[in-house]
Amino acid sequence: MMRTGDYLIPRIGERVNLVKPPLFYWAVTLASRPGGEVTETTVRLPSALSAMAVLLVVYLAVRPVFGATTAFVGCLIAATLPMVFGAARVGEVNMLLALTVACSLFAAFYMLEGPRCRWAFAALCGAGLAAGLMTKAHLVLLFFVPTVLLYLGYSNGGRLATDWRWSLGYMAAVAILLRLSLAAAVLAGLAGGLLYVVPVGMLVYFGLHRPASRQQGWHWLVVLVVTIALAAPWPLLVARQMGYGEPQQVLVREGWQLASRNVGTSNTGPIWYYAERLPVAALPYSLLVFLAFVPGYGAGASSRERRMLLLARCWLAGSFVLFSVVSPARRMRYLLPVFPAVSLLAADVFVRGTAGRLGLRMNRYVRRWGAVCVYALLAGPVLLAVLWLGAGLAWSGWASAMTAVAAAGAFLGLYLLRARQSRLTPLIALALVFVGGKMLMDFGYSEVSNREESPRLACEHIRGGVPPRERLHLHGELPVAALFYLDAVSSGFRTALESRGHAFVCARPGKGGAIAVPPGLRGTELERARYGKDELVLLRLEEAVPAPPMLRRRPGK
Repeated sequence: MMRTGDYLIPRIGERVNLVKPPLFYWAVTLASRPGGEVTETTVRLPSALSAMAVLLVVYLAVRPVFGATTAFVGCLIAATLPMVFGAARVGEVNMLLALTVACSLFAAFYMLEGPRCRWAFAALCGAGLAAGLMTKAHLVLLFFVPTVLLYLGYSNGGRLATDWRWSLGYMAAVAILLRLSLAAAVLAGLAGGLLYVVPVGMLVYFGLHRPASRQQGWHWLVVLVVTIALAAPWPLLVARQMGYGEPQQVLVREGWQLASRNVGTSNTGPIWYYAERLPVAALPYSLLVFLAFVPGYGAGASSRERRMLLLARCWLAGSFVLFSVVSPARRMRYLLPVFPAVSLLAADVFVRGTAGRLGLRMNRYVRRWGAVCVYALLAGPVLLAVLWLGAGLAWSGWASAMTAVAAAGAFLGLYLLRARQSRLTPLIALALVFVGGKMLMDFGYSEVSNREESPRLACEHIRGGVPPRERLHLHGELPVAALFYLDAVSSGFRTALESRGHAFVCARPGKGGAIAVPPGLRGTELERARYGKDELVLLRLEEAVPAPPMLRRRPGK
């Protein structure tokens, strides 16, 4: 975008890439403008800022309902969730998507339950949905729509909502039908996918079996109008410039075929994938979250507190079940937008348990959880040091700082637990030990990853083989990470051949290391560089000179 000045159509090199909407690319471009170039820092900056913005959204949304203490604890838990560590420092769209989901769902809550400014929250909800659509297309709706329908259904009451047997059976039927619809879509394609109408209709009936008031209908109309007004211009402008053919193909491919049939092997997982990974990714707070789903939890809370807890439960449980059954593509980054709900539920359980406002057994469990965390964290400095040395890294200043911060957190937690008996003791200790873990990830494992998997050195080796004042071109499909460091153009080597008689091309070898040279050309391999499981080759392409015809002597001459 910065090279061509075309901010409308995303490209990889010079090849049009409409797989993702451009909001994240615009954010990276905006961060890169002051320095005049795209760097690793400017690519990661939108994710880091989005993570901090989510913390602010959680605090501002939780404080009016639960108070400053729960809001602060929720932010502290969200900031120290292991599932957030990696996403906040990676140049991907998932953290920005988490921000848009959090904004839209919390705004929808205050639109439905807030005492004032409901029209403003309706507009904010629509803006959040539009930003989500411009970030990762329809995925924001997979979080928003089921959560809102479940929330409305359980809020409106009725036998399906109040009787847990009916509710569990009904939701189990919806989940089973979603899974059967996926199987039908894999076997029969779009015709089999029509079976999705049944579970979707059941979910819509559950949420809307009692009609909303006229004012709520107007609020939802504002949400719809704002969403369309902000999200529709970009696809319309793209269709106007390129026609409707390619955008339609991308929509069908990304929204249907890749989600149901042609899922890459690197993104697939068993149906129990999230059941295994989500509790581990949310440790140690997942040991608190399950208490929020115990029947009767929050009985002494106010009406607004119970409703926000209901929103968080619908957010977490609905997204967990939906993403487990609706598609074979399962990776933890897809479920990243649920971490605000995890932090809210864990914070409420922690605050109520340490204040003695839960049942006797729950209060004892929460206090023991905090004590076990504090004592377990005493092994944190030693464990981090062992992991650092086990990765084959030499001891450095960062290793000393990592160990010192983790040790300070562990012993400060022990002091606060034994001498001060502070309620926030385990969270303070966890925060400091996790800062040490963050140092291990950023300055330890990142060095190992860069050495073994990063394409930077390989790309620099390829670029070094290109003579000065020569342009590097791309041939075939190359990994996106390699394209970032190669800084090459994806087409145009034919023009270079016509003007200079040669062209320098980077290609990705196929099976056996062979490279398919375009017809009519001959290629000379100049450099070959390997990183991880991939390999790059630098070729010098030239026109293939046909061999002169052989002269044959005529008989009798």
